[in-house]
Amino acid sequence: MLVDAERKLLRVLYNYYRRHNVIPTMGDLERFTGRNMNSVRESLTELESLNYARNLCIPRVFLFV
Repeated sequence: MLVDAERKLLRVLYNYYRRHNVIPTMGDLERFTGRNMNSVRESLTELESLNYARNLCIPRVFLFV
């Protein structure tokens, strides 16, 4: 089960991609979630480990499952 921070990040990733057809930058993710880069990276890693997304460690390349 996702914690609130991970759920919010997943929602931001999904909505941003649907609207702009590109993935958000780390700066965008920080701004939209209100969290610092390390927290965003931790959440991205957790989303990847839970198979909600893949290849999140590669900058600007998010592939949704």
